[in-house]
Amino acid sequence: TIQISTTGGGIGTWAPPVVTPFVNGKRMAAGGVAVSNTGNIVWASTGDARAIRTTLDGGNTWQTPVFRATEGGANIDVSEAYWHGDFTRRREFLWAEKSIAGCFYIYVDSYTPGGGAAQPAPFAGLYRSTDGGLTFIRVHTGDFHSDTISGAPEMKVRPVPGQASNHIFVIRGQIGSYGDGPVAGGVKFLNLSTGQLTTLPGWSSPDDVAFGKGKPGSSYLRVLIKGWRGGVMGYYYSDDFDPANPTAATWSLWTRFPMGRADDGCVLLGDPDRHGLFWVATQGGGFQVLARDFGMLLS
Repeated sequence: TIQISTTGGGIGTWAPPVVTPFVNGKRMAAGGVAVSNTGNIVWASTGDARAIRTTLDGGNTWQTPVFRATEGGANIDVSEAYWHGDFTRRREFLWAEKSIAGCFYIYVDSYTPGGGAAQPAPFAGLYRSTDGGLTFIRVHTGDFHSDTISGAPEMKVRPVPGQASNHIFVIRGQIGSYGDGPVAGGVKFLNLSTGQLTTLPGWSSPDDVAFGKGKPGSSYLRVLIKGWRGGVMGYYYSDDFDPANPTAATWSLWTRFPMGRADDGCVLLGDPDRHGLFWVATQGGGFQVLARDFGMLLS
């Protein structure tokens, strides 16, 4: 289940919600949860409890949000929406846009239990809510990747900070690929302002993307991606990413994997205030610090 703190997250302040919104609680811990700047919570469960619920009162009561193709249009049935229940899977598909009151985004693709959808599901797409998670309107139709049968468990949908979720990176990875070479996946960029979804060339089996402060004179953030390029698994950065021409970005190898550890770095985070500073969370081995001009510093 999830834990909720209403006093800043200090030790001893966390507790389960008063009401658990799912009848079958199996594998609920492997889903997605987001909190808006108004305090509303959207919880997307996984596995056998696949469902989406919203609370406006800190977990005392829960509601099932409505999904629609267009504002004021017909409802879309997302009851078959499914996110793989394996807790080791790397996925990010739900977030709150903190620059807009009560705003959430959630990505739903055609992946279904028991082998996946033979055809793209009619509910697939990216949805946005601006009423605190009660109503979601589709803002991009269809799957981000065509291989949705295996793609859903390994997909991260990351908004670029400071862009009101208009710029979004889609990371489609493959668990276990770091030791055996690139086997699947790729990187895409979605510009919601234009509706353009672009495949970034040269990427395979990426794990994550992060955004840090741009270098002096740069018009965009530094973008850092861990993945395979040119047969080398490592951490690559771009200081010239242009959302109007995403395929023209140049990518430089910062450091190769595994950087002194056998543990896999699977979650990246960039510092918004200091150029060239990133953190790498590993699967069980703590974290590493990637700092400008110093390579990889182990912590």
